[in-house]
Amino acid sequence: MPESCRDRFSKKHEYFFLMAKQQKYYFDLDGIRDKHKQFSLERIKRKWNGHREKGNSYVDMKIEKMCNEAGKNPGDVSDFWDITTKGSSEKHYASFNFKLIEKPIIAGCPEFVCKKCGKPREKIIKNTDNIPWTERQRPTKKGMELNETGQRRDLGGNFQTVKKEFIDLTDCGCNAGFEGGIVFDPFCGVGTTLIRALQLSRRIIGIDGSKEYCKIAREKISVELNQLKLAY
Repeated sequence: MPESCRDRFSKKHEYFFLMAKQQKYYFDLDGIRDKHKQFSLERIKRKWNGHREKGNSYVDMKIEKMCNEAGKNPGDVSDFWDITTKGSSEKHYASFNFKLIEKPIIAGCPEFVCKKCGKPREKIIKNTDNIPWTERQRPTKKGMELNETGQRRDLGGNFQTVKKEFIDLTDCGCNAGFEGGIVFDPFCGVGTTLIRALQLSRRIIGIDGSKEYCKIAREKISVELNQLKLAY
């Protein structure tokens, strides 16, 4: 939330915390990747050589191997999600834009889970370039430039990007049908997260300590459900 303070630097960012109960969990990164800009793709076709600093891990890699065809990970360390604020007519001091919660829902909650066993359907991805994983690695090499200790600087190794093709979704074999995963919001407020989850075909559970907020959320969710029924 933007701050209106006058006695210090203001802060206009929030943090997302990814927590899981199990070591292996559902996460659809390809579903939320940021698509590469068109001019970047055109530049690659022209074999643009790019800016490469000495010591960079990509210094000796072909430019067309440097980007993932599916897009960029939106959570790269140096990146922020640039999301504009959105006004609200409800009496809630911390309402937010749908865009803020959209990617976490898509990536973290499956659109299809088995009605019987609860197992999510996951994407089946096939590597299409047939290059073994061991052959993708480019080993670290010694450069001619000396580092601060007087030793030859390493030119970092890397792995070439895998070309992928979407084949289908996994099927647990229960033949019981599928439904949306559940988005649980323990501080649902006026229901912004729940409404966006409904729009993304997920089921919802919401809790809030304010009866007034719960009433507003129920009314908004009811309207959204009616609109979704009309759409289908």
